[in-house]
Amino acid sequence: MTLTGEHRGYFKDYTTGEKGSLINLIMSHKDITYKEAMKEAHDMLNEPNKYQLEENRHHEKLINTTPRHISQFEQIAKEYVQTSQPLTGTLVETYLNKQGITQPHSEHVRFHQSVYSSEDKQFHPAMITNIHNKEGETKAIELTYLDFEGNKDSTLEINPRTLGTKSKQITNFHQGENLNTTIISTSIENSFAIKQAQQGHYDIVNVNHKNDIQNISPDELRQHVVIALSQGNTDLNPNNIEKIMENFAGREVQFVAPDNLLDDIKACIDKYERQELDDKQVFNQDTPSNVEFNNKEEAIISQHHQDQDSKALEQFEPKEPSKQQEMDLDNKQHDPMEREIERELER
Repeated sequence: MTLTGEHRGYFKDYTTGEKGSLINLIMSHKDITYKEAMKEAHDMLNEPNKYQLEENRHHEKLINTTPRHISQFEQIAKEYVQTSQPLTGTLVETYLNKQGITQPHSEHVRFHQSVYSSEDKQFHPAMITNIHNKEGETKAIELTYLDFEGNKDSTLEINPRTLGTKSKQITNFHQGENLNTTIISTSIENSFAIKQAQQGHYDIVNVNHKNDIQNISPDELRQHVVIALSQGNTDLNPNNIEKIMENFAGREVQFVAPDNLLDDIKACIDKYERQELDDKQVFNQDTPSNVEFNNKEEAIISQHHQDQDSKALEQFEPKEPSKQQEMDLDNKQHDPMEREIERELER
């Protein structure tokens, strides 16, 4: 029974192979159905005294505490990374060269000359992939054991092997200059091949398993996402796909199978770039150009200035009296004479 960490409350029976949550444990222990186990759990929560249960005040702290054995594995993983070396001139470079990858480089993939295998209790040279959190802290490593000819060691049944906590962690394999597309790979060898084929233009995020894709933080991704599946990681079930699409909501996502991997990735990227070009053309057609806008703005300002100048000049120009005003003026000048004549006639 796991008592600490994110899987607190889960169990595994190493004798029978059974594992799962407390509901699974109740079903197994009492030999009842899932529905009956859910009712039993409901009663436990609502009548804890009846079952002699009490709340653990340290529950939250225990959830956020890494189990001791997991913590030990993480520490060993960090030590392997710290004592490893770059790829150049090592068996890892030979191994990747044999797969057509020239001058391989990634700061998170390194070589270690002596890594222990619990399978055969011996030490082997290995390619080490650093699996880290958002802050870049090593949480696990993927070990690909090699022989002394630069081939994957065929004497080991489990190869590659993971050491540490890989769940919800990633390997930021490469950061490209393109701001629109991220490629997610489920194989470190494929990550090298994709980087070489795309000349390092695009971000590449590597995960250890297809189930880890749905846990990648959207903050790590560009608008367009290409998910490159590897051999053994193609059986995505509907639940996987639903969680991936939900987590990557608002982004355009394409899945690529391993059969024609590099060509299909190129086709996806070409499609995205054509779409971006079309969107830009539509935007430019719908939006007046800056030149047109500036010309219109200048014309409006110029007309405004002309109107202001005209109003100012009117204050200084002599105004001619209207004809009606002239007639009224003449009438006013003759009125006294006419009145004098009328008075003389009256006499």
